Amino acid sequence: MSSSSISDDKKSERGNLYNFMKRMLLEDIWECQKNYKDKFKMAESRLITHPVDRFLYVIMQSLFMLREFKAEMTRGSRKHNKHIGNPCVVCALYELFAVMEKPLCTTEGEEVAAALTSFRIVFTAWLPNLNIQLEEHIGNAASKVLQAIFMALHDSFTYDPAEIDCNYKSDLDNCSKNGCFAHKIFGMHHYKKIKCLKCSVESRRKKYTSFFLTADASHLRMMKIIHKHHQYSFDSLLRLVMTHELLACDEHDGGCGVLNPIYHTLNNLPYTLTIVLGWQENIVESSKDISETLSALSNELDLGVLFPAVKPGIFAYLLMSMVCFYGVEQQHYTYFIYCDEMELYIQFDVQCDVMYLKFIGEWDDVVNVCREMSLQPLVMFFCRKFKL
Repeated sequence: MSSSSISDDKKSERGNLYNFMKRMLLEDIWECQKNYKDKFKMAESRLITHPVDRFLYVIMQSLFMLREFKAEMTRGSRKHNKHIGNPCVVCALYELFAVMEKPLCTTEGEEVAAALTSFRIVFTAWLPNLNIQLEEHIGNAASKVLQAIFMALHDSFTYDPAEIDCNYKSDLDNCSKNGCFAHKIFGMHHYKKIKCLKCSVESRRKKYTSFFLTADASHLRMMKIIHKHHQYSFDSLLRLVMTHELLACDEHDGGCGVLNPIYHTLNNLPYTLTIVLGWQENIVESSKDISETLSALSNELDLGVLFPAVKPGIFAYLLMSMVCFYGVEQQHYTYFIYCDEMELYIQFDVQCDVMYLKFIGEWDDVVNVCREMSLQPLVMFFCRKFKL
């Protein structure tokens, strides 16, 4: 038998398995919705009544799909929680994830809605300024919400009132506590500087820690348009955006004052690499601009392309979940997750009083759906998946 025939047989076998799994999953979901339709619809109706609830719901669902994060949230780490806020934000987060962990068909709709509402009330009471921002500019609040969640987790496992005074300030950049899984999973330890192209002096050195990278959607598509003849990958475009800012060679450090690009390095390999995209506030993005931004994205990233200190071609990241926003007036949200077993993306779309599940396919299919619906990606969670 020829090698091509064997290859065709394998493709056919894989296609049959895919169709079988898809049919079985669809049947399970259909039975679930048929038997629990009223409660399911009631839960979703309550969930999406408040715009902030809709937003937090898709953020939490996307985080929930990250296996390492889910494992840490469900393996009993809560016993080390030092309790942040009154009531405790982290406790409310644990309760929400405990409800979300239950199979859909065995979860009371009211329980899901109640846990989410409880978390939102505790979360926004803990950070009143964030609550105001969520009410006014919810579309671009993803970075603030994620930062607040990760900082709450960081504080809950590192805070020690016996070691500090009333002027306590979380030591984010020097966190080495093993119990701080926010840093273990998401933390990125950066080092940046400039090396003057004119006088060769190194200055503007800075070390800092972040839980995610941010990129302006307009800058990203601008880089895509400017370098359209080079066909740059998503990670290459992100690096161009990161180095687009110029700093003056520090004269106090013996420099000459000439503007230079920033040199970024990363001193660790995070399990999850999170990208937050920012969109213009109070401006309706055109379908053309959204399409051009989507064309710059990819579901794979090479950490060595983003940061020169990491050897290219060794550590790759695969998109595991993505939160999107659409419909300026009604503020709808949708998210995509990657199914390892079926090797395809699934879309969960929150509309009106029900959540719709759709099998999408490969990354190109996701992009096509985003173009058709004018979806604006807000958060992209990439997990370290394989070696190139």
